[in-house]
Amino acid sequence: MIDTPKWPIKIKDVKPGMIFCKVNKNGKSMPAFVLKNSKTYVLSLYMLHVIFSDGRELIASPGHLLIDGRKVKDLSIN
Repeated sequence: MIDTPKWPIKIKDVKPGMIFCKVNKNGKSMPAFVLKNSKTYVLSLYMLHVIFSDGRELIASPGHLLIDGRKVKDLSIN
């Protein structure tokens, strides 16, 4: 699921031009536009379940790229 200003929607239903909610580097939610969609096929036998300190959760393949260019598998517990 991905947050929009009105309600969460399934990521598969996101289309270019839609507005979603992103979190800036200060942790504040703000609107942003979807510019394009893409798919990446990953050959992975497992997924990682990440729970952030604010309660948000992410389930992704180890090689999934984060906004800062790191891979999910490179996250660490602080």
